[in-house]
Amino acid sequence: MAISHQQVYDNIATMLNAGVDLTTSLNTSANGAEKKLHDAVMTIKKSAAKGKTISSAVVRYPKIFPAFDRALIDAGEKSGRLPEIFQSLADWYRLKTRMMLIIKSGLTRPVLSLTAAAFIMPFPLIMTSVSKYLVYVISLLALFFVPPVLLVIAYNKIPEHGSLRALPEKTLLKIPVAGKAMWNLTLGRYCFGFRMLFESGLPIEKCARVATDLCGNSVIADMLAGGEESAQQGNPVSSGFSRELPFDFLSIWRVGEESGRLGETLKKLQENFLTNAEQNFIFLSRLIPRLVSTLVALFFIWHILKSWHVFGPGV
Repeated sequence: MAISHQQVYDNIATMLNAGVDLTTSLNTSANGAEKKLHDAVMTIKKSAAKGKTISSAVVRYPKIFPAFDRALIDAGEKSGRLPEIFQSLADWYRLKTRMMLIIKSGLTRPVLSLTAAAFIMPFPLIMTSVSKYLVYVISLLALFFVPPVLLVIAYNKIPEHGSLRALPEKTLLKIPVAGKAMWNLTLGRYCFGFRMLFESGLPIEKCARVATDLCGNSVIADMLAGGEESAQQGNPVSSGFSRELPFDFLSIWRVGEESGRLGETLKKLQENFLTNAEQNFIFLSRLIPRLVSTLVALFFIWHILKSWHVFGPGV
């Protein structure tokens, strides 16, 4: 099994911390990686061997190294904190993997329930016409699965910025539990990115700008965008934040600025929000199967009643 970004980043961080040079660390860490990732890391290694910055090579692979990774690697290289940055990125991917597993586990049972329902509900038709039965099954499967798949595809095709992206993201933020999970994940990601950039010694206004671009939700990004302008004017970053942001986020951030311990405060905020996001996703993974099971049961009842009306007594 090919190793992931998280494992590659973990290996690079471990080797750099052990005193191994960068080119050797990159070369060794690429072993066993999926082909595209392996080839990208090897190209970066060749660039580093020629004395070039690895950040200049990473930007050539936007589909392999997301903007989040590229920005942090660039900051780590400029500040001389590459081991810490790679370790932090590995931790981030570890968290993402854990959340994806939670989501997938929550979706497995609903998918199986809907698939079973599609085959069971029209089963009486198989006694009269196999072809009609299969058409009915395919129709139900399309009804259950095509709309959500199309929605996901359409969402991924929308540009990351602009009114088209804002509409579905604003809607998502208003959905109970799912919206809370997105709030926590986005703010945790923002604090993580800001802290890494801040501790790398970047000017605070640049930290605010880059972290906002990387936070992953255009609606919440708009609420955070004023932090950069506030910092440029010599004011605290938090002075430019929208008052629509959660009160605990605003108040704790402000305390960190006033106490001169912003780095520690950001780490605490990051941990709190990402932990809450993970708990939200765990709750969703338990809630979704129950909701789908209830809907399937109601659909079964409706189907039975409809069949009874059509084929019941008197026919």
